[in-house]
Amino acid sequence: MAWRKFFYKWLLFSLMIFGLLAEPAAAQAPKDIQWRIKNLKTSITQTDWNKAYEQAVDLRKHFDKNRWKYQLLGDEQEYEGISNDIENLKAAILARDKSMALILTYDIKEVFDQIYEM
Repeated sequence: MAWRKFFYKWLLFSLMIFGLLAEPAAAQAPKDIQWRIKNLKTSITQTDWNKAYEQAVDLRKHFDKNRWKYQLLGDEQEYEGISNDIENLKAAILARDKSMALILTYDIKEVFDQIYEM
């Protein structure tokens, strides 16, 4: 009977130590969002504005289609911020403002990562 108490205490102690030493994984947006933003950055960097605009429109459609998920995962400021940033990104692409477009793609990716951080 004494060895059972010892075993349970040892197991509990081991789990507590493991829990303290384990680092949480860095939260990231799903692969499809990362892929879309990466392709968008590539198009902007290569100054392929027509393709970049099409990809921004595609990102907007994807966002609108999955908006309900973002409403459940994040707060209103986050998903509304993405919505505004996507519209500003489209405007920057139409204005052919490379630096602003790259900044906005970075911001969009960071907010997506924040939404999926739990």
